[in-house]
Amino acid sequence: MSYLEDQRQKAIQHRDLIFKDPGGGIFRNLEREFVLSNPALNIWAGVREDAIAYFKRHDIPFWDNVNGGPTGHILSSQIACINHLYFLRQRQDVATAILQNVDNKVRCALLLDNGDGDSGYVDFEVIGKENYLKEKSHSRGANSTSVDAVMLAEMQEGTRKLFFIEWKYVEQYKNQPSK
Repeated sequence: MSYLEDQRQKAIQHRDLIFKDPGGGIFRNLEREFVLSNPALNIWAGVREDAIAYFKRHDIPFWDNVNGGPTGHILSSQIACINHLYFLRQRQDVATAILQNVDNKVRCALLLDNGDGDSGYVDFEVIGKENYLKEKSHSRGANSTSVDAVMLAEMQEGTRKLFFIEWKYVEQYKNQPSK
């Protein structure tokens, strides 16, 4: 059994208990047991409303979005990233602890200030101001290269360091040449 199939079966087994959702949502035009019928339930209740509002404020589309909201696909890397990291946006203590476990020279996590009054200790689907890769689209989260999550730290010597987070769960890239 592949890792993907193993994770799919585990998610289906726990779906009713974790999500209180019967599944059967649509993915690639078919009803699937591993897709929630209420996609919003895929985001942890503790951050759900704020995370959905954050994506809307920043015009970031959700992967395989349904009516502009999150996907019901319970193996979505984007949803896993949000569920694991979104709460860090307002928790400097926990953001700092995580970064210190990545690099022991981190003094503290710093707010990422985009100049829009929506600062946090982690940002999602980040793109640069310039379209360095000359892609057709240059928007956060859709049809252009973006970093799944970004965090900023002040280092012990006083410099700053960006931490780029690429989140993968069960993606497979069969028969596709590296870009």
